[in-house]
Amino acid sequence: MKWLVVGLAQRYGDRLVNLGVLRKNRVVRMGDAKLLSEIVHALLNGVTTTSKTSLDAMYAANDKGDQVKDESRIRAALETAFDSIPLWPAIHTTSLMRMNVFYSLLLATIRVRLAWPTLLPILGLPAAPAEFAANAEESLLQLAAALDEPDEHPRFADFTLASAEKTNVKAQREIRVRWLARAMLGDL
Repeated sequence: MKWLVVGLAQRYGDRLVNLGVLRKNRVVRMGDAKLLSEIVHALLNGVTTTSKTSLDAMYAANDKGDQVKDESRIRAALETAFDSIPLWPAIHTTSLMRMNVFYSLLLATIRVRLAWPTLLPILGLPAAPAEFAANAEESLLQLAAALDEPDEHPRFADFTLASAEKTNVKAQREIRVRWLARAMLGDL
């Protein structure tokens, strides 16, 4: 598990900095590894409240053998997610790039494009992999605007509250993933 996350951090660390999700000094302090560990944890276990203890348990459970269960699928899922973000250049300078929201953005992308099994319960349909809607970027920008001015966008109150408080908690994470996935599907 350690080598999987180290490899992912090496592969995506610069992208996280370029997108504004992390500052370079956070990458040096392994902020990219922590974010990617939490994403891998969600792919293996579903979206949960994570803690040092739960991440340590994931590392311990997957520290046997050379390869993590579903490692190639996890790598491919992250590649799909990171390759999708450039499709929406207008969101790159928005609040969607905050680390807690970006975590949800990547998982929502994987949920929509791959119908990842542990993420299916967050949004029932579509049950199969889906294409992004033509208006996905516009919909994502609506959510970004709601984060910046929540009082101006009351219909997204669930999303804005889940992005502002208890951002590491299962319920809030699921709400964010659900709203972001709906935006990608053109279902706001």
